[in-house]
Amino acid sequence: LALAAADDLRPRLYVGFVDRALDDVLGVDGAGEFAVAVLGLGDGAGVPEPLTGRASSAQKYERRFPLAAAAHEASELADVEAVRAWRSPTESEEPKLPRDELVRAIRRRRSVRQYGDEPLPRAELAELLAWSEAPVPADVPGVVRQAASVAAVDGLVPGTYDAQLDLSREHEEAELRERAGFAAMDQDHSRRAAANVFQLADVEAVVARHGDRGYRWAQLEAGIRAGRLQVGAFMRGWGAVASTFFDDEVSRVLETDDMPMLMVAIGPR
Repeated sequence: LALAAADDLRPRLYVGFVDRALDDVLGVDGAGEFAVAVLGLGDGAGVPEPLTGRASSAQKYERRFPLAAAAHEASELADVEAVRAWRSPTESEEPKLPRDELVRAIRRRRSVRQYGDEPLPRAELAELLAWSEAPVPADVPGVVRQAASVAAVDGLVPGTYDAQLDLSREHEEAELRERAGFAAMDQDHSRRAAANVFQLADVEAVVARHGDRGYRWAQLEAGIRAGRLQVGAFMRGWGAVASTFFDDEVSRVLETDDMPMLMVAIGPR
């Protein structure tokens, strides 16, 4: 998305499509592998036309994950009418970043788990969060919100914050670091991070509004926002890594009933 915008290709993301028809065209079986999204590029990237034909699958999947396949099947769209009912396109465009800086950051990006002790500058963190919060140009509005645990940022007391860096609750720094580390499955990178940013969704409300496919979209949107955070951190010379976590513990740290989708640790190299 970011690279396409930097090249003036006006990317549009489509999460709504007839699953089985697209899987047939791509030659995937819809169980071991399945289509998740379609990315349109260029000024003519309107609603994709129906595709015909069938490709042969190059891969055979011996291992199966029945729960994942069942969840995906439950969120399928069966026909064009279901796709039309799903879509409520946004008018937003992907933010345009300097291409050379973006490419350098993508090439340098690694999973950085060791951080320095110095605090992050508040203005730059706010700028990074603003990019991560920008609307995604998609066929459905955003459903994910973000929150952060802040341990070491200039001008901010340790505590939990919203994505605009407004304080939700103040915490003692050592206690906050320990809780963030434990929430990240007891991993040190989240303890050492200057800030941890969490992608959250009210899944019951999302499913009530968008059906089971809304959960699929929440996961994808969270991944896009987490990706922006990681690439943006490297653009600023910082380090970052996405993390696994204990769902309930994240909700306790942030004092929310929303479901965590992802979390990203950020800190100085």
